[in-house]
Amino acid sequence: MIAELPDNEILRLKALHDLAILDTPREQSFDDIAQIAMHLCDVPIAVVSLIDRDRQWFKSCIGLDAAETPRDIAFCAHAILMPSDILVVEDATKDKRFADNELVVNSPYIRFYAGVPLVNEEGFALGTLCVVDYRPRVLSNAQLVSLRALARQVMHLLELKSINKSMQEYSSRIKGSESLLRSLLSNFPGAAYRCENNSSWTMHYLSDAVEQLTGYSAKNFIRDSTLNFNDITHPNDVSRVHSSVQEALAKHQSFDIEYRIKRADGQWRHVQEIGRGVFDTQGNLQFIDGFIWDIQSRIDSVSEKRIMTNKLSQLFEMAPIGIIQVKESGQVLDANPEFIKMIGYSKAELSALSILDFIPKNEWDHIKTAMDVRDSERFGPMEKTYRHKNGELIPVEISGSLINTLENDEQCWWTLVKDIREQKRVERMKSEFISTVSHELRTPLTSISGALSLIINNMLGAIPDKAQAMLEIAYKNSQRLSLLINDLLDMEKLIAGKMDFDLNIKAVYLLVQQALLENKMYADKYAVKYVLRDISASAAINIDAFRFQQIMSNFLSNAAKFSPPQSLVDITISANEGWVRISVRDYGSGIPEEFKSRMFQKFSQADSSDSRQKSGTGLGLAISKELAERMGGKIGFESESGKGSCFYTEFRQAQ
Repeated sequence: MIAELPDNEILRLKALHDLAILDTPREQSFDDIAQIAMHLCDVPIAVVSLIDRDRQWFKSCIGLDAAETPRDIAFCAHAILMPSDILVVEDATKDKRFADNELVVNSPYIRFYAGVPLVNEEGFALGTLCVVDYRPRVLSNAQLVSLRALARQVMHLLELKSINKSMQEYSSRIKGSESLLRSLLSNFPGAAYRCENNSSWTMHYLSDAVEQLTGYSAKNFIRDSTLNFNDITHPNDVSRVHSSVQEALAKHQSFDIEYRIKRADGQWRHVQEIGRGVFDTQGNLQFIDGFIWDIQSRIDSVSEKRIMTNKLSQLFEMAPIGIIQVKESGQVLDANPEFIKMIGYSKAELSALSILDFIPKNEWDHIKTAMDVRDSERFGPMEKTYRHKNGELIPVEISGSLINTLENDEQCWWTLVKDIREQKRVERMKSEFISTVSHELRTPLTSISGALSLIINNMLGAIPDKAQAMLEIAYKNSQRLSLLINDLLDMEKLIAGKMDFDLNIKAVYLLVQQALLENKMYADKYAVKYVLRDISASAAINIDAFRFQQIMSNFLSNAAKFSPPQSLVDITISANEGWVRISVRDYGSGIPEEFKSRMFQKFSQADSSDSRQKSGTGLGLAISKELAERMGGKIGFESESGKGSCFYTEFRQAQ
């Protein structure tokens, strides 16, 4: 007959499993109790049995070679139904519950069974201490009482084992926590402590890091040592530290203070300390726990920052050019005296203005675009016009950087503003002078050049050889002067906006072919060869053909002049994303790094002995840039020292 399940089976099984005793090795302590029970009752078998979900498992089994049996044939499964009673079966063959039990009708042929439930403090019967015999028998009352006592000892032993295991696990966790705490404290840049609230701050605990902080070991401060933290605190800070701590403790709040300590080596260091009181349930202060760490580097940094700020402030005030600080929205935050002098507004007036208030409206879009540079976080230098408070327009050169300087991490622009009125006046005078001189020289120079041409070509009769050579030199120099004057006049027209452009759609391939023919004399003169490669034959652009040839002539003549003899100059035509690029590449010595930024400035020439030996006015590339941009194009170059240069111009592809 299979035993019913106890009403509390789920909770009973949980209590059993919480003991964590199932499937553990045999132990002498349990075997000893089973052995005593066996001799006490004069039986061949004694078992400590625990009833699991589907089995009875033996923690101890004396006289029977088994580790467990199925629950449905276990006598003990019946015994746990009566936690307060002993189940005694004097003759199993005569008990209808067990007469057909497999353990009765087959080996080991059990006839007698007596089992005392193992009941825990919660009242759950987890198993039994039982004795078994192969023949019927009757136990005396004394034997039954003793068997109960042994069962209680088994239960106590089971609970002690569980408690011991829990304690071991707890101890292991404590050790792990201690290890973690030690690791955390070792990585903390300072010392942890527990101390008393007295004038000496008597230490109960102080981490080893205190030695790095103070130069003294923790042992120097603990308990009744002659050294305490008050001794190494700066005399001017002692009272303040004590007052701050007492005030926080009185309010049951944490404290955060900074003060100075004197290290063992005599050095004064700034430290920061945070801590709070530890109170009992009645609110009485027990200890103070906290941390102390070195902040000298921060103090030094703040001091250095203050010094640097003062220096920058002085530079800001004394700078010979205008400086303004502007929010991204355009609001003026600050301005130095030079800018205030330049613009005519007071600092108070400027704080109520936006930068757009003193920029002409026709330049608003350009300045907004210039300041919207998230990648480079800078703009300029560029020339703009500012409006003085009195309405006067002031030409300025501006450049700016986007910097995080506001307390809420909002970005703002620091902008340098240079008044270039005098510079513009000088440039205008220079331009007018050059224009006047050029016009005045052009007519007589044309006459001189023409006359020299007639003479050296023997149109006026034969001349001596020595005179011939001198006249040819004079003629070549007159031609160079003519080129210079023409370039100067072209530049004047471009700057003044007086140059007309006859724009028409032209096939790029034909334009380049024409340029190569017209500049072949340069290739021959310098013993180089122009080679047209990578042609986009169908490309067309809308340009002034004459001015385009002027750009190409500058590119090709420069490439020939700066190429080694017998080398190639590559010309390519390529189309990409709606633009057509015409490139001229030479394989000369390249452009010096320091000269690249001045490549398209007027009268610029690389300052090297080689380039100075080449003829040229220094205006060709500056004119080419102006021409390309006036026709809606771009111009640029790439160069690597020792590997040559590539100059290119780009125009929108025409349909």
